[in-house]
Amino acid sequence: ARRHDPTGDAEVRQRISKRPLIEVDLHMHTDHSGDCATPVDVLLQTARDRGLGAIAITDHNEVSGALEARRIAEQMATSRSSSPRR
Repeated sequence: ARRHDPTGDAEVRQRISKRPLIEVDLHMHTDHSGDCATPVDVLLQTARDRGLGAIAITDHNEVSGALEARRIAEQMATSRSSSPRR
């Protein structure tokens, strides 16, 4: 038996329909993966420049690229929030 009504919740559907979409890429490699030459900082800046709201680092057999991406993204967010607004 289904746990939820297959037609969904009309109120929730209405509320969600008003939210802006977030562009994401859930399969990206960095130079920490043997088949890619893109440095982490370049990948993050390119994702930001292209308007992506989220990415997933999916390097092969390695998590160091994702950890570096998290560190750099935190620095980017800190420097962005501390910069003067125009």
